[in-house]
Amino acid sequence: MIYVSLFSALEEENKNFNKYSERVRFYVDEQISEFESMKKNLVELLNNVKTKKIMVVESGRFASIPLLLKSLDNRVDFRLFTTTPQFYGVYKNKYFTDAYDKNRLFETLVSQNDLFQFSDFKNGEFYIVETSDKEIKEKAIKELSQFYNLVSKC
Repeated sequence: MIYVSLFSALEEENKNFNKYSERVRFYVDEQISEFESMKKNLVELLNNVKTKKIMVVESGRFASIPLLLKSLDNRVDFRLFTTTPQFYGVYKNKYFTDAYDKNRLFETLVSQNDLFQFSDFKNGEFYIVETSDKEIKEKAIKELSQFYNLVSKC
């Protein structure tokens, strides 16, 4: 669903991020009605974040999850490690490097691999748990902080 929204919007607007994200919102609104419980859960989670701005830092190239969240809550903004050439114009100043072939290096961070683990799937919902390993938590927080400081300069 979200990829169709991203690429449909990109066909209409590939330079201006604000116009692009409004087109994404339009397509998400059209398609998310098929997934009403997912929308309800995401909106509830976002409403529980008590801050004026929600910054999502993502490794991915398309910003699918950040844009899905932004479609549901205007407080969401994001930074990417990288993106692919078709998104260079619209994500200008939102990504750190155009070396999208290096994305796998970022995805091997402790925070990506070890901080959270799949726990269960029941009643149609996925559950995860945060590791209790203090050393992994410290490494993950340090990595995330360093990465955020790096990408926030873009």
